[in-house]
Amino acid sequence: MKKALITLCLGIIAGNLYGQNFMHALYNYTPNRVNPAFASSDDYQSGVFLFRNQSAYDDISFMTSYAEFKQPFFNEERRWSGLSISLMNDQSNGNDIYTFNQVSTSYAINVPLKKYSEMSIGLNTSFQSKSLNTQQLTTGSQYVEYFGFDTNLPSGEGQGVINKNYFSFAFGLLWHKVDRYGKTLFSAGYSLNNLNRPEDSFYESNVNKLPFLSMLTASATLMENYQWHIKQDLFIRHNGSITEVVSGPLSVMRLVI
Repeated sequence: MKKALITLCLGIIAGNLYGQNFMHALYNYTPNRVNPAFASSDDYQSGVFLFRNQSAYDDISFMTSYAEFKQPFFNEERRWSGLSISLMNDQSNGNDIYTFNQVSTSYAINVPLKKYSEMSIGLNTSFQSKSLNTQQLTTGSQYVEYFGFDTNLPSGEGQGVINKNYFSFAFGLLWHKVDRYGKTLFSAGYSLNNLNRPEDSFYESNVNKLPFLSMLTASATLMENYQWHIKQDLFIRHNGSITEVVSGPLSVMRLVI
């Protein structure tokens, strides 16, 4: 009886182990932040949790906490849509200089193209809040030529916490081809972010509108069996005048605990 119970527990408790390289970490490479169409990319309810303490310079590091939940919806015949919700907090570690919070929601519908092939169309809206504490960025004193900084003179530098809140919107397309068991063999997606060109300046209006951000993804399964599979991924990110390309293999292992 004990052996049967252990076998049953090992069979019903499973998870996925993903490897994420440093370049992907720079862009918080999670589905809801890349393409809203990923909200309806498979038949499984899933959750993503991320915690990272990443060093930027010798005395500066950033701490990121992220949670994402995805729920597909079905009718009598197939999966027809999906919803994804994510929460994120990003801040400088060890001080209160920089804080970023985001709440994001994506909704996608599925359009069957032919057998084992479909297109997902997704929309995303996100609320983002930034704060900057200038008290730790000011000298606190006035500079006098040939003398240096004089703490007895008013510095003329504003001190306090400044905030910037804004909404942004995104649109995405995702094509995927699956096998007869529902596993993705090939996929390709495109998303366009900052559709409303939100203002990113802390002080003035209409001077620092965010540029359009587009991301292209492609993936092909190279090898697979029941416990693991290897994919070749391509990630192209274009933001303003900057285009970055990341490509490499991704190994996904199914763990039975």
